[in-house]
Amino acid sequence: MVDPRLRPRPRPSAARERVDLSLDRFERALRAARMGTWRWDIGTGFVDWDAPMEELFGFSPGTFTGAFEDYLACLHPDDRPELEKSLRQTLAKRLPEYTTEHRIVLPDSTVRWVSSTAALELDGEGNPAGLIGVTTDVTRAHLSEAARDAAERAESHARAVAEQAQRRLSLFARFSRLLAVPLDVDVTIQQVADLAVEDLADWCLVEVEEAPGRHRFAVAHRDPSQQQAALRHRAWWRRMLSLPRLQAVRDTLEPLVVDRVDDHALEAITGVEDIGFVDGMGITGVVAVPLVAEGRGIGTLALILRGERHLHAGDVGVVVELGRRAGSAVEKARLYRDRDRVARTLQRSLSPPPLPPLPGVDVAAAYRPWTAGVDVGGDYYDVFHIAGRWWAVLGDVCGKGPAAAALTTAVRYSLRALTLEDGDPVSVLTRLNEVLLVGEPDTSVESRFTTLVLARLRPAGTGMDVELASAGHPPPLLRRAGGRIETVTIPGMPVGLFPELELGTTRLRLDRGDTLLLYTDGATEARDASGEELGEAPLRRMLAEIPVPVTAQSVIDQVMSGVLLHADGLRDDLALLALSVPETVS
Repeated sequence: MVDPRLRPRPRPSAARERVDLSLDRFERALRAARMGTWRWDIGTGFVDWDAPMEELFGFSPGTFTGAFEDYLACLHPDDRPELEKSLRQTLAKRLPEYTTEHRIVLPDSTVRWVSSTAALELDGEGNPAGLIGVTTDVTRAHLSEAARDAAERAESHARAVAEQAQRRLSLFARFSRLLAVPLDVDVTIQQVADLAVEDLADWCLVEVEEAPGRHRFAVAHRDPSQQQAALRHRAWWRRMLSLPRLQAVRDTLEPLVVDRVDDHALEAITGVEDIGFVDGMGITGVVAVPLVAEGRGIGTLALILRGERHLHAGDVGVVVELGRRAGSAVEKARLYRDRDRVARTLQRSLSPPPLPPLPGVDVAAAYRPWTAGVDVGGDYYDVFHIAGRWWAVLGDVCGKGPAAAALTTAVRYSLRALTLEDGDPVSVLTRLNEVLLVGEPDTSVESRFTTLVLARLRPAGTGMDVELASAGHPPPLLRRAGGRIETVTIPGMPVGLFPELELGTTRLRLDRGDTLLLYTDGATEARDASGEELGEAPLRRMLAEIPVPVTAQSVIDQVMSGVLLHADGLRDDLALLALSVPETVS
């Protein structure tokens, strides 16, 4: 496939040529009037001068650094304090307009007088964001009253230019915010249409092709009450978009400017049910530009003009740029939509599995990721029946985030496969160690290990025989029917670090009223606001204070709430698994 960036660029249209010609005339006019335009971004400190502005200050085009301090260095030393004071007052009081007249010193030491007029820009929260303005050489005005009058007329015109530039910059800024916040595609294109009618047209139609023959579109009017009528005529809008000249905009990436609409073309797409609506629109002109993303057309932005309203050549260039930014916003919304769909699918596959009913034993579990809003991580648990044997496992892999979640899944499914062939917990962990040591070619050993407790469960009479093997994991806690708490010590080393393991097993029996709690270090290492870890002792107290009759779920609820009450936000994932033999047989 040919890289779209390598395709020949279309020949500039007549509209583009008019835009370039208009800009060239404007720049020549500025030079002739000894004026320049500029913008100061308060956040970055960057001062953006056009070429006439650089020449006004004695610089060759492209040589001014843009640094605010370098601008201040051009001021006459006697005028600089007053100008800085005026700037501070403008920002502090949020004055809409800033005007000053002062001297500057050119690089060749020539002193000249300049007059500057600027408009204050505010961000979305009403805070000063920058100044945009025009500066005029008024040296002659200090020598001649006639020159002063001429400068005042030029200043008035320049102010109008600056105000128009401010409106356009404000519109660009609002479009740019669409790129900063990923939204739903339908919401994005509606916002694009709403923004366009604020300053550019009476109607705006935005359409995006989702798939061949399937389109999304949004329509907006300067009067929001008109939009409901527009939505009742969806079929007419679709027929309008099917007009060959409008279809060509997306394919050729060339803007379309229609100064006078062909009434016969409108009649051809207007049904009887649409006549009143279309006549009320009073369409006289159309400007359409492509929505462009990654060099390809993904839709069309059409501005519909009525009455005597029309767009100037410079405005068409603005609309072309808005189409480009809108296309990027739509493409970003699509990418986020697709990413979220993939994330939800992966999240379902990585989430802890539902617990099966275990004969004669009450089972409950809980998982809490360390980051809010993320349901997967590095802790895991599982209870399963395979090859005639019951198994329970709880563990913690190295690391956090997506990599830890992926390793969690690998460990969980590897254990199921290994226990299918072997009923010895130590043997299963040994073979899991071999699996993890193979790893990925570009993955360090330190990032592919896990601690865990593996329990083989054997129902026996009214209780359960348990054989436990540990891979360097925190020891389980056992609550006996009378309330006594025991720490179940199991020798072992983490799997996935060393070729040779030292492992052992511990056997115990769960009788009626007994409960075994497995937990990850997210419980004992939870820290309060002072940084103190919870530790094992409070965990034992929580387990001992659970009122009878004890159930697996009551154990999980008590411990989870106790840890969260102590913790000033979790620093690690937290997983709990409880096995409890009921005191009475139902």
